[in-house]
Amino acid sequence: MGTNTHYSPSVRRLRVVVGDDHALVRSGLRTLLQRDNEFEVVAEASDGTDVLRVVEDQNPDVVLLDLGMPHLNGID
Repeated sequence: MGTNTHYSPSVRRLRVVVGDDHALVRSGLRTLLQRDNEFEVVAEASDGTDVLRVVEDQNPDVVLLDLGMPHLNGID
């Protein structure tokens, strides 16, 4: 993932939801993704139930998901 400093408003950014039960991991992933103008983190979620709600609300292109989360895991 490179840093794209020549962002053009006409280029559609990938809308991303980050789902992980560890706040530090979510924050780190958000920081890394936001450094590249090809991505837009539209929401974060801390458990599987929240991920489903956020995905329904935000309709992202990509969901980065922890496999071992409470309530519903990444596999469910």
